[in-house]
Amino acid sequence: MADHKSRIKYLATQLYADTLGAVGVADFAAQLVTTIGAASASNSTENATTVGESADLWSQRDVALITYGDSIVGGGEKPLKVLSDFCRRWLKDSVTWVHVLPFFPWTSDFYFRSEERF
Repeated sequence: MADHKSRIKYLATQLYADTLGAVGVADFAAQLVTTIGAASASNSTENATTVGESADLWSQRDVALITYGDSIVGGGEKPLKVLSDFCRRWLKDSVTWVHVLPFFPWTSDFYFRSEERF
């Protein structure tokens, strides 16, 4: 996981340094590492795969939710928190994984491409 931590910190810095600043990026990266670590630990070792394995990553039994991170909002909470709470409460037994499409910052093509921040 050490290599993954470095990679997550690097990518978070590249993507969000201008928006969040150094301290904000460090906090965000730490949250990502914790969340990803917890998710990895909750997966059974039977279903886990490593890079380079030929095992299928998903099958017809899997159900994916593909959504924008801000498609469910409410209560003044951050959109990803609302989405997370919704998924945990209503979808935990039916959805295998969630793919969050980019939603900030966006371009004129209606969210399909994140704006480059370089």
